[in-house]
This record gives sequence, C-alpha cells and structure tokens, in this order.
Amino acid sequence: MKRVLVVEDEAPLANIIQELLLDEGDFQVDVVSTGDRAVELYKEKKYDVVVMDLIMPQMNGRTAIELIREYDPDAKIIVISAIIDRKFKE
Repeated sequence: MKRVLVVEDEAPLANIIQELLLDEGDFQVDVVSTGDRAVELYKEKKYDVVVMDLIMPQMNGRTAIELIREYDPDAKIIVISAIIDRKFKE
C-alpha cells in the first residue's frame, strides 16, 4: 500500500483527488490544507508521494516543498495548481 499526502486548501478539490486515488489503487491517503501541516505530517509518516498545491494560507506549497526536501531530498512531490498565467492565454 502506497501512502499519499494530499495538500490542498480547497476542500472540494482535495476530496476529488482523495477519491480518485482511493478508487484507482491501493493507497492510504491523508489530506491537509496547509503547507506547515504538510511538513509536520511528512516528517511523522514519510509518505511515498505528496500531491502539493502551491497557493495556500499560512505556508505556501513552494516553501513546504523546500522544507520537505531539506528533510528528505528524495521526496516525491507532484505539484498541482489552478493558477492561470495570462501570458499562456495570449
């Protein structure tokens, strides 16, 4: 069983990601909504994969990734974001 940490502050999106993982494979999925909680929990449980949002309250995803990688340089992190960059739309 793979352990996955989903870090997403939008509850509906976090629930969708969690349900997709649970439906598609043998995963244990934990969900948190802040970067600081993600770092704390990663250090406690050392997940196989982290699915990380970038824009969150308290600590953003970029900072959380840096801290997780300081703790575990081999951490596997998938970044997700709903950020729309206008230059890609023009």
